[in-house]
Amino acid sequence: MNHADKFEHTYVAAAVIRINNDGLIDAVNRQAEEIIGTPGRNLIGKPAREVFRVGKDFSDLLSLCEPVHQGKVISNLPIRLRHQQDGGTRSVLATILPVPAGRNKTDGVIICLKDSSEPAYIEQVVMNSVADGVFTVDQQWKITFFNRAAETITGWSADEAIGRSCSEVFHSSICGKNCAIAESLYSGKPVSNKSITFRNREGKKIPISISASPLTDHEGRIIGGVETFRDLSALTSLRKQLTRKYHFDEMVSKSMAMQRLFAIMPEVANSTSTVMIYGESGTGKELIARAIYHNSDRSDKPFVALNCGALPESLLESELFGYKAGAFTDARKDKQGRFAAAEGGTLFLDEIGDIP
Repeated sequence: MNHADKFEHTYVAAAVIRINNDGLIDAVNRQAEEIIGTPGRNLIGKPAREVFRVGKDFSDLLSLCEPVHQGKVISNLPIRLRHQQDGGTRSVLATILPVPAGRNKTDGVIICLKDSSEPAYIEQVVMNSVADGVFTVDQQWKITFFNRAAETITGWSADEAIGRSCSEVFHSSICGKNCAIAESLYSGKPVSNKSITFRNREGKKIPISISASPLTDHEGRIIGGVETFRDLSALTSLRKQLTRKYHFDEMVSKSMAMQRLFAIMPEVANSTSTVMIYGESGTGKELIARAIYHNSDRSDKPFVALNCGALPESLLESELFGYKAGAFTDARKDKQGRFAAAEGGTLFLDEIGDIP
């Protein structure tokens, strides 16, 4: 390793260790010295298996170096590492990369170790543990974080989604001028519980509820946006089932007696027979009549209602059948009866039991 290499590795955030093809450590940076608990001079030239005395955890890690030599990269593999001075162990994330040597050959591997107790790692674990999808975008609308629930809901893996524009992944009903993240960025305020639909990777429409807010750095500058979303498919399906079960036209009821009525009313509506509706005053007989009417072949024809109990016997006949001008005193013009007015449609005679 030349001085430039050493300077570069010394000032990167993660601990960096280079292991040659013989399994010997040939380079470490300052962070690696701290995380392992040994000065670099005591590490260089030693077999990696002797330095990392973690049993099968690190042995398994080294066994993964073989596919790395073929160009594979292993990212964020959790292991426990024993500190060389105090003997304690700490949780770290290991990323293994090949060192290219030309012509599809490698000159060993580089292992980057990151302390998994760091706040950023803990935050990532928490984000991957929540049931809601979470993703972040930068100021160019490129996805920078995509949690595990987001992968499940969308069908996109984090590796595939990160780096793409959010519109490529979501194809939602509000992409563009109605974007929730854009709205929150422009207003500086959160957007909460907005119901939309988007298409998952297979093209299926998924109903979701979204909330978005600006993403700021430690100085309060907006550096992007964060959005959480919840899959409403199960809730939407349940709502449809409840609607079919407890709803008919404009009526809603959980009563078992009404459920039986709801079950037969479509058949009644398809019939041309006269229907007798029984029930106490105020129980909704007119609602039943209108529901049958709306679901019948006569729904495009008139619906005429007459409260028979509100008319005296002397006027009831003329209301039902109409009259001609001069038929009686003050009958100055023809009047159409309710039967004629409902021609081809439905005549609802309320309180028909009050007719003499």
